[in-house]
Amino acid sequence: MMVIGIDVGGTKTKAVLFDEDGNVVKEVVSGSAHPLNADDETIIKTLQECLIDESSPVVFGYAGYGKNASMRQHIHDLVASVCKDRKYVLLNDIEMAMLSTLKDADGICVILGTGSIALKRKGSCLERRGGWGYVLGDEGSGYAIGRKMLRLFVKQADHRATPSHLFQEVMHLYDLKDPSELIGKIMEDGKVNRTLVAQCASLCDKDGVLEEVRMILEEQAKQVAEMINSFREDMPVVITGGMCHNKAFMSCLEKYLDSFEVAQHEPVYGAYVYAKEKTL
Repeated sequence: MMVIGIDVGGTKTKAVLFDEDGNVVKEVVSGSAHPLNADDETIIKTLQECLIDESSPVVFGYAGYGKNASMRQHIHDLVASVCKDRKYVLLNDIEMAMLSTLKDADGICVILGTGSIALKRKGSCLERRGGWGYVLGDEGSGYAIGRKMLRLFVKQADHRATPSHLFQEVMHLYDLKDPSELIGKIMEDGKVNRTLVAQCASLCDKDGVLEEVRMILEEQAKQVAEMINSFREDMPVVITGGMCHNKAFMSCLEKYLDSFEVAQHEPVYGAYVYAKEKTL
């Protein structure tokens, strides 16, 4: 049986059609379908575009589908209006990521994407570290690292520091003719586009940039290790999310963690794991 996995994050929505062996048949990436970032009409349209075959059941991993009762109901109503008679299961995005990384085993799942969170599963018990959002937390996330790098760029633009490789790479990444254009690039309707800020973290792997930002990466790696080590439990650690592919950052993290694995699959793969182990 094929299944559609839909991973709804705060900044993007990804839908993947998996065959019975977990192979990707088709996929599509759209904008955010989160109620805090889009209106209902936009969300419904985005979710409809994610139903990428005629009849396969759907497993949603939906950011925001947590303990807030009104938000849960709102998300449930939106999904129900889109799926109608189609079979579907609604999880939160963290549950989907844990299925993708740990399957049904005990362990620690660390999500380092635009935001960050660490969760330990031991039997039926879940324990969390992080997940406080971009204002209070998100240590080791693309946003946290990208924001600090852009602060260096701003200092260089102000001639409070000497322009360097980082300066030139940021100018190119955001297609800036003048440094002052950066504000307009990363702000939309008075809100920070966290995805665009997080993109700056990709520059860590560029020639000449790493040495300039090494202190930022070291600091953020220490904080991620602190989150994980605070569980005080010797169990497998699996890291997923966009930052797990950032070679410079993961190299720093290796200094502060005894051992960890990088997830073999994206979080949306958790939909296939769910469908394989449960009855849809």
